[in-house]
Amino acid sequence: MVRITSILALLALQLFLVRMASADSFDVPKNETLGININESYPQGRCGRQAGGRKCPPKLCCSKHGWCGTAPGYCDPLFCQSQCSGAPIPPYVSPFLTAKQQAGGGMRGIRSFLLNEVVV
Repeated sequence: MVRITSILALLALQLFLVRMASADSFDVPKNETLGININESYPQGRCGRQAGGRKCPPKLCCSKHGWCGTAPGYCDPLFCQSQCSGAPIPPYVSPFLTAKQQAGGGMRGIRSFLLNEVVV
């Protein structure tokens, strides 16, 4: 019975893939957050140098690779090429640091932290 179910699942997957490959157009749903059709706003979500200087819609950042989005990979100053005014990215704080080390214990704090990690 398990074998028949597996075969039916594979056949259904193959039928789905053939149907998708033969489709003439791909429908892009309306983005519920922004209320815009993605294809009308910017072709395939591209922006910046890779898209001839095209800008992203409001509240989206253009990544260094030329894609629009809101995640740290798009908006962080290290990864963003334009429209980098998304939500500020909180700095990463190790859960192993003490309050003094988090507050800027300097090299002494870092050395102490590393020594504690090696010794413990």
